[in-house]
Amino acid sequence: MSEHAESHDRDNHLIHHRNRLAGLWAAELLGLFGHAATDYVHAVMHPGHSPDTKHGDDEFAVEAKLFKDLSGRATLSEIRSRMARYRDEARNFFQGKR
Repeated sequence: MSEHAESHDRDNHLIHHRNRLAGLWAAELLGLFGHAATDYVHAVMHPGHSPDTKHGDDEFAVEAKLFKDLSGRATLSEIRSRMARYRDEARNFFQGKR
């Protein structure tokens, strides 16, 4: 595997992990449990597959979905702060696996 492919693969893992953490946080705020929470986390991890979001930059699609879904429960600033925190957590998680 080329260095570029490895970097791309690592970036995809980071995004996937960040989105998973964001989905778990949002599911908790929404009071979702069990299969409903699992389905919601999947929708956050793959926002382009949801009919109410547009394809495009993944981070912006996730932010838009969370902002819409968490209306009244979290501000855009809180969502962006969580996304940054979860990105850092994902980066630390994968650096520890090397």
